[in-house]
Amino acid sequence: MDNIQIANLALIGLGCEPISSFDEGTTEATVISATFDALLNATLSSYPWRFCTVSEDIARLNAETKSGFKYVYQLPNNFLRAIALVDRGDDADFGIVGNTLVTDAEAPTLTYTAKVPPEQLPDYFIEVFVDKLQAKNAIALTGDKAMGTYFQRCYDSDSVIARSRDAQQATTQVFTNDILLDCRK
Repeated sequence: MDNIQIANLALIGLGCEPISSFDEGTTEATVISATFDALLNATLSSYPWRFCTVSEDIARLNAETKSGFKYVYQLPNNFLRAIALVDRGDDADFGIVGNTLVTDAEAPTLTYTAKVPPEQLPDYFIEVFVDKLQAKNAIALTGDKAMGTYFQRCYDSDSVIARSRDAQQATTQVFTNDILLDCRK
């Protein structure tokens, strides 16, 4: 699905007319285009979704830090939210300062939430994102405060389901030796 298709799902759910482009000049296009990217990034950042989690080595900058850490690293262009920093197999302390990461780690690997184009979003996430678009734009597009509240509740409940589905996108941990299980034998 592309941006316009996702926006139209939200607009139709609000009882509004669909759009053909974000810059067509209609109220619907103006409102939805003003909030689309920011709400997408906020929804992606709201949880460490597996489909947009990336790990990569980051480039050290030749810059001084006033934060108490030794090194400054450039954050990737598609960076939204830090999840973890590992240096030679161990977790490392870090901070985010502007568009840089500061740390004492000498060769860090950053795990982070990355921006993902709408075409790569899974269906379970699109449903949650559409709820967020509807909740945040309901008053501007319909004047109905109750509709915004309704879609916020939809967002809250659909987020739980989507997070569960996302968490199932990996091998589950199998407990092979558990002291509590051994006690029952």
